[in-house]
Amino acid sequence: MAWPTTPLDIDVEIYVSGGWVNIASYVRRDDGRGITITDGTTGVEQRRAAPSRATFMINNRDGRFSPRNPASPYAGLLGINTEIRIVAEGLYRFWG
Repeated sequence: MAWPTTPLDIDVEIYVSGGWVNIASYVRRDDGRGITITDGTTGVEQRRAAPSRATFMINNRDGRFSPRNPASPYAGLLGINTEIRIVAEGLYRFWG
């Protein structure tokens, strides 16, 4: 059972060119999955936490998030370890 039953007001941002850019309008929330955030802890017996993970689907039909698309507004700026942050109802929930 998913919580809450009413979707939260969520912003998804990427860090490019020295600032945060809101890409929430490109995050698909109509697929029934939304955004899933998993923290790195799995129990009290674990000695080291695994990395946290955020899973979501982005609408990239225009290719703006494709790192090799020269027509993208983010051309040359996206790659492995591009920082993202997810803000739900004004509180930071994920930053990675």
